[in-house]
Amino acid sequence: MSTENVPKRKFTDSGDKKKKRAYIKNNGSTKMFAAKAKMSGFLITCTLNKERSSAREMCDLLSEHVEEMYPELCEKKEVEEIDSENEDDIDDIEASLAKELNNMKNDKKEKNKFEIVPLNINCLGFIRARVPIDPVKVVHSIFETIENKKEKKTKYTQRIIPIVNTCTTNKPEIFKLAETIVKPYFPDDEQKEYAIMIKIRNNSKMDRMEIIQGIAGVIGEKHKVNLTNPSLFVIVEIFKTVCGISVVDDYFKYKKYNMEEVFERTFNN
Repeated sequence: MSTENVPKRKFTDSGDKKKKRAYIKNNGSTKMFAAKAKMSGFLITCTLNKERSSAREMCDLLSEHVEEMYPELCEKKEVEEIDSENEDDIDDIEASLAKELNNMKNDKKEKNKFEIVPLNINCLGFIRARVPIDPVKVVHSIFETIENKKEKKTKYTQRIIPIVNTCTTNKPEIFKLAETIVKPYFPDDEQKEYAIMIKIRNNSKMDRMEIIQGIAGVIGEKHKVNLTNPSLFVIVEIFKTVCGISVVDDYFKYKKYNMEEVFERTFNN
């Protein structure tokens, strides 16, 4: 039997490869773990295999609160509009079109307040925030709204944790970052009670107690540890090669920043 006229079967990628390509394309990066030092933003936990959906819904929710808290970030810049009005000096139509497209790209960058950062960790995501957005204040606003309006606008996201800044996962860098973020909350002339809330994911090299003891050393012996009802919580989130730190005062009040639990508590009361 001749095989000359038999059509060759087209090679098709497996579903996993298609999903992988879509994941990379949607995040605009070929890096499967793109978190790095000096990032401010929000660490989110979510339903398994819903990391992208969670990140998208959280970007929408964060945008709502940021528009109210930071209206200046949503204002259009008039400089580019003024430049676009003066087209008499541009004779070439192609040059004019290229300039307009470039202005649109720049304007889009100005409006982009958040960036979804790929982590490639199950049930975990990170959303980078643009300066001067304060992640702690935004998260507090989200939970206040859940309590006051008794509504939750997310489906896949469980917790949202503010991250003031990040560093690489080595002890000197972590303690150096703690000096910058944590130390100002603990003055020498006033005693504070605190709890260090540390979570380590996908990293087997970092020792939990060594990190706790090192940050406690930064805080100082004058201040006391209180694990049941502290006035301040030092949040330390380690995921792969990155460590994020923040200081908050409502961690227990809002169920460790669990939106599902806060909503259920509010709705049932």
